[in-house]
Amino acid sequence: MPKFKVEVSFNLGTTIEPEVSRHHWDTSGTSEFSDDSYFQSEEVTSSGGSLTFEIEDDGFEDEDDVKSWVESNVIADGNEVQDDNDLTWIVEDLDIEVEKLEMSIEEAATLLRSFLDSREPAFFEAHPTVAEALDVLLKHHDA
Repeated sequence: MPKFKVEVSFNLGTTIEPEVSRHHWDTSGTSEFSDDSYFQSEEVTSSGGSLTFEIEDDGFEDEDDVKSWVESNVIADGNEVQDDNDLTWIVEDLDIEVEKLEMSIEEAATLLRSFLDSREPAFFEAHPTVAEALDVLLKHHDA
C-alpha cells in the first residue's frame, strides 16, 4: 500500500469591523455626549498555518490523487475556520506538498513473506530462481 507524507502550509484571512456603540462608554456625569465614531473594516491575514501528516491508501496512484484527497477531506483554499475567539477565518494561499515514502526493509520483508506464503507449489516450480532469490533475501534480512 503506497504511503505518502503530506506537508500543508497556509494563511488565514478575515475582515474585522469594530461594532462599538454609545452603550460601551461611561457617559455618566456628561451632557450632550455625541459619539460620531465610524470604524472601517480591515482585512487581516495571519500567516503560519502548517499541517504535517502521513496517509496510506491503495486508492492513491500518485501525488496528485493525494492532493485532491487533502483538498476534499482535510483543508482547501476558501474553507472557513472558526477559531476559539469565535472569529471566522478563510484559508488562503494553500500549498500542499506530497512526497511518496519508500517502503522500509521490514515492510518489504513482511510483504514478500506474505506473497511467498500465498503462492501455490506450482509457482515455485515455474519460477525456481525467483523463489530462491526471495528466500535468500529474506534469510539475509533475518540474520
